[in-house]
This record gives sequence, structure tokens and C-alpha cells, in this order.
Amino acid sequence: MNYVQIKTLVEEAIKNGASLDWWVYILIIVFSAVGGFLGAYLKKKAENLATKEDIEVITKRVEDIRSEYSKQLELHKASLQLSNQLKLASLDKRLEKHQEAFTLWRNLLFSLRDQIKIETAIDESQKWWDKNCLYLSDEARSAFHTAFILAVDFRNLPMTDSETIKEWFDKIDEAGKKIVEAVNLPPLSEDKIKPLNEKGKS
Repeated sequence: MNYVQIKTLVEEAIKNGASLDWWVYILIIVFSAVGGFLGAYLKKKAENLATKEDIEVITKRVEDIRSEYSKQLELHKASLQLSNQLKLASLDKRLEKHQEAFTLWRNLLFSLRDQIKIETAIDESQKWWDKNCLYLSDEARSAFHTAFILAVDFRNLPMTDSETIKEWFDKIDEAGKKIVEAVNLPPLSEDKIKPLNEKGKS
């Protein structure tokens, strides 16, 4: 006898006004309790299952995001590492080229009033510029270029035009400062040298 049959039997008995045996009441109570318990149990099971499925979905999403973030982080690290390697690889070359530019600039500066030397200095600067200008910093490159272009006509300035002579000379002189600034390394002050000396002794 199942729950539906008992329910039908009880409804029939109430309808007909018949009195039921005591065991029928017990069965009704038991089935009601079992039905209520089973309903609550199944509901809780369904909630737990839904929660478990939600947790699995959330966990998968978190893992996917973590995996994607990890990939992006590795790509970023690799990009930074490559960038740093390229910078370090070109650092020595750039320092060397700034030194060469500085030497050429000094030749220009000290040859400004010497017809023979200035021709050679301008020619050397132009040839060097064509092959090496990209190694210089933006400011050093611009200042160096201005210096040897002005040097071409500087020798032709009349001695009486002191204002233009000063202006051009200052621009040519400025190139040296810009080249030095481009490779300005921090000085090894006394407090920096001391730890190096101590390491050498140990």
C-alpha cells in the first residue's frame, strides 16, 4: 500500500463517516513524516548538488583566469627580458658612439677658425653622422647635427658680426654638453667606493 492509496482510503473513510483502525492512523503519521523528511532531504540534496555544481563552475572560471593571467605574466616577463637584453647589448655601443661624437665635436669646436682643419672636421663629422647618428640620444643627435651644419658657415662669418658669432658658437658649444648629458653616469662617490674596497679585502 503506497502513500496515494492510503490517502485515497482515508478520504473514502472520512467521506463515508467510517472510523479507521488505529494502524491506519499510524501509517498516515509515518508516511507523512517520511514524506516530509524525504521532501526536505531531497530538497537539501538538490541545493547541495546545485551548490557543488556552482562551486565547480566558479572554480573552473578562477582556474581559467589564473591560467590566462599566468600566461600573460610570462609573456610580459619575456618581453621585458628581451627589451632589457637589447638595451644592455646596445649600451656599450651607444657609449662608444657618444664618445666618438664628443671627439668629433671637440675637433669642430677647436677648428672653427682654421680653414684647413675645419674642412677635415666637417667632412669627418658628416661621414660619421651618416653611419652612426642613430646611436645618439635624440637631444645629442640634434645638437651634434646643428653643430657641424653651423660649422660649415661659421668660418665665413665676418669678425665684425660678434652677435651672430656668439650665438652660433654657443649652439656649437651646446652640442658637447648634450652629448655628455646623454651618457651622464652617476659618479663613484666615496660611500660607493668603500663597499667595493671592503669586498676586495675579504
